[in-house]
Amino acid sequence: MARVRAENVSKIYAGGRGSPAVSRVSLDIADGEFLVLVGPSGCGKSTTLRLIAGLEAPTSGDIYIGDAKVTDVPPSERDIAMVFQSYALYPHMTVRENMAFALTLQKQPRARITERVDRAATMLGLGPLLDRKPRQLSGGQRQRVALGRAIVREPKVFLFDEPLSNLDAGLRAQMRRELAGLHRSLGTTMIYVTHDQVEAMTLGQRIAVMKDGHLLQLDTPRRLYDHPADRFTAGFIGSPGMNFARGVVDPVAGGVRLHAAPTVVLSWEGHRGVIDRLGPIEIDFGVRAEDLELVGSEGANVLTGVVEYVETLGSEVLAHVVIGGASAAAITMLARMPARGGVVATPGSVVQLRVSPGHVHLFDAKTGVRVEP
Repeated sequence: MARVRAENVSKIYAGGRGSPAVSRVSLDIADGEFLVLVGPSGCGKSTTLRLIAGLEAPTSGDIYIGDAKVTDVPPSERDIAMVFQSYALYPHMTVRENMAFALTLQKQPRARITERVDRAATMLGLGPLLDRKPRQLSGGQRQRVALGRAIVREPKVFLFDEPLSNLDAGLRAQMRRELAGLHRSLGTTMIYVTHDQVEAMTLGQRIAVMKDGHLLQLDTPRRLYDHPADRFTAGFIGSPGMNFARGVVDPVAGGVRLHAAPTVVLSWEGHRGVIDRLGPIEIDFGVRAEDLELVGSEGANVLTGVVEYVETLGSEVLAHVVIGGASAAAITMLARMPARGGVVATPGSVVQLRVSPGHVHLFDAKTGVRVEP
């Protein structure tokens, strides 16, 4: 096991134009931690992983594994193991031979190779499959073999680059559970790259959110969800993402007026100080779907809208409600509610959404940065 650090690491590709692929990213990953790098395609998460692995050389900055500076150390000498999106199994070899391949190249004693392969196979449920070829395996089984090949090396650090992307939804959920259990069993430092925020939230002890080569926020899943540092993180983390509405601060009324509903003043006890401090500026108002309640009448912090669409998801319902439908500033908000009981939302009906006063988020309209109360 080992601590991993990246200190002000940047990567600019030769001949590249525009922004760096990775810009001054600093990470401090604790010994035995499961850290997830998440963000949209092209945000720099895979490049950051490849810099840690040594598959890319940083333009500036340094990488440390344990107490050793490994910035200029080749991948083979970093004591890491990588699992990629593609399984990269040798088709002519059996499962056992694929898992043992790296140890065979190292000329490890046969007894040690057998012991490590058998232990990893037992851990991953591959025992009955050791004599099969990759073509005889399902996608999930092939991914387990790729994991087993990494495990037998007993590295200091595991690096995962979107390893579940090729699997269907059911297998991804199963493999997430298995990866979490594997981390508990091994206690080895794991760094995992994904574009899927559900994977990030369910697997990571901490999550690093990236965009355009920059690290926006590094925090626990709970903190990222409840206290996003910026509008991008707020919208990216969570399913569905946070609702947003452009509005203006009204210090006289002591609240916020949304452009889509200018006659309504949204106010909250905890934000009175920041309302006074900000003055009459534009902000982005944010609220999550579960913090919008369908009520039967108008009142404080209530927005009136028309139900456009209803998603029935079994245990819950997502209502798409258009606020300010007659204006150019009209917005759609998603409200999450139980499938049984409460106010019924049907397409075309007029409903009232009450904003939960304790779960409001304000972001600077120009910078996107969170405004703290």
